[in-house]
Amino acid sequence: MQLSVAARRVVGFAVAYAVVELAVAALLAATGNVPSSLQARAVVVTLLVIGLVGFAVVLGLLISGISWLVAAAREAREQGRPTNRLIGFYVFGAFVLLFVLGFFDLPGGVYAAIAVRMLGVAALIAGVRHSTAVLRQGAGVKRPYSEEPPMVARPTAEDWDASVWDPDVLKDIDRRRHKEGR
Repeated sequence: MQLSVAARRVVGFAVAYAVVELAVAALLAATGNVPSSLQARAVVVTLLVIGLVGFAVVLGLLISGISWLVAAAREAREQGRPTNRLIGFYVFGAFVLLFVLGFFDLPGGVYAAIAVRMLGVAALIAGVRHSTAVLRQGAGVKRPYSEEPPMVARPTAEDWDASVWDPDVLKDIDRRRHKEGR
C-alpha cells in the first residue's frame, strides 16, 4: 500500500512540474516579441509566483521520489527480487540527469531546455508506473483499492435470533411473555 501511495505522489508531483514547465514556456512565448524593458515589468510577479510554485513542486518531487525509492526497494526485497532489475531506479537517475542538463545552455535555447526537462518528467512517470506495476504483480495485488470493502452490515436470519447470540435475552423475552400472560 505504501508503494502505491508513494507512486501516486511521484506521478502527481511530476505532472505538476510539467505544468509549471509548460507555464514557463507559454509565458516565454507570449512575451517573446515584447521589448525587454516592458517584459521585465510585465512578468516579474508572474515569474516570481511560477518560481515559488516550481520550487515547491521540485521539493515535493524530490521527497516523494525518495520515499518511492525506499518503498520500492523494500517491496522488492520482500519479494526476493533484486532492485537493480527494476527500471524505475534507473529512470529516476535519468530524470535527475535530464533535469540538471536542462539548466545548461543548450543549442536550441530555452525551449530545448524545457523539452529536455519534460522528457525527464515523462521518463520518470513511465518508469515509476512500470516498476510499481511489476512490484504489485509480484505481490499479487491487481490494483491497490480494487477489493471490495469488508462486509460490515449484512444481517442474516441468525442475527435476528436472540437465542443464538445471547441466551439471556431469550430468557428475558420468555419471562416477559409469562408476566403478560401470553
